[in-house]
Amino acid sequence: MRRERGRRQWWRWATAAVVAGSLGVACSSAEKAAPAPTTRSLTVATYPRDGVEAPPATFPPPEGFEGTVSITANLPYTTSQRGFDLYRPLRSGSFPLVVLFPGRASDKSLYGQVAASIAERDVIVAVPDYKATLEDPADEARCAIAAIGDVVATKIGEPTQLVLAGYAFGAVVALGEGLGGPWATAPVDRATCPAPPSSRPVHAVVGIAGDYDRFGPGGSADPTGTWSPYFQLGASSVPVRLVHGSRDALDVGPEVSEALAAALDAAGHPFELRVEASVANLELAGLSVDAAAGTFAPLDLADDHRGVDVVVEEVLAALG
Repeated sequence: MRRERGRRQWWRWATAAVVAGSLGVACSSAEKAAPAPTTRSLTVATYPRDGVEAPPATFPPPEGFEGTVSITANLPYTTSQRGFDLYRPLRSGSFPLVVLFPGRASDKSLYGQVAASIAERDVIVAVPDYKATLEDPADEARCAIAAIGDVVATKIGEPTQLVLAGYAFGAVVALGEGLGGPWATAPVDRATCPAPPSSRPVHAVVGIAGDYDRFGPGGSADPTGTWSPYFQLGASSVPVRLVHGSRDALDVGPEVSEALAAALDAAGHPFELRVEASVANLELAGLSVDAAAGTFAPLDLADDHRGVDVVVEEVLAALG
């Protein structure tokens, strides 16, 4: 899926680059079926910050996407104004919905390249900002899924399918919420969420360079096993697609997805694993990083990047 150079310049509307914190701590070795808890740094910035987000705003069609994609940013989904960005095809019709969860250390606006590239293929894409503490990572994520589905149903039409996707820690969230195991049944605080729990079935889950060993079985960060992806696998048969690139500044190597794939296989859970050794993990999300400054930013988009195409292909495959 090649793009002409002019199309890449519109991403400058994204917010300022996001502080990433410690980026280069080595991860622990892991057994395929039951990896030990990661020792990667947890001292990353968690976005969004406290406070009210910017008001909703509609952006003009980006260069190269004219006539195909519409963008509305900062649609609120909680009473505290936590928001999501909505990318939709401009043509009328019924479309599937992909909820794409960013990593814990990156703002939703940085994922515009991936989201618009999916949306132009007749898919609605919502990218929420959310808080996901390690002690209670599901609260706002579950609220986002329900509220986004309701907003889409009201503004555009009932989605034909619902796919949950995520990058880095967002992949852990997507898998936890999508498979219906202990994670998805854990109680969450609904005080600030205007939407009831979602009744829309999840069609598939796409995990992009996930740090699935963040909550290893029996790990100290998850003593109950509630949040570990390894404890979600027997709850349903929702298909899982895992895509992973090469180890980069975030230090999440492909062995992390390979270990989860082995566990999915052992559980008889439907899955596909795609490892792209020539693509850095950050590129899969359309991101770059300045390790010295500790910031994320959109890729330099003067040239095409295969990582974005890989993710688009995997999401479309998940939709069937």
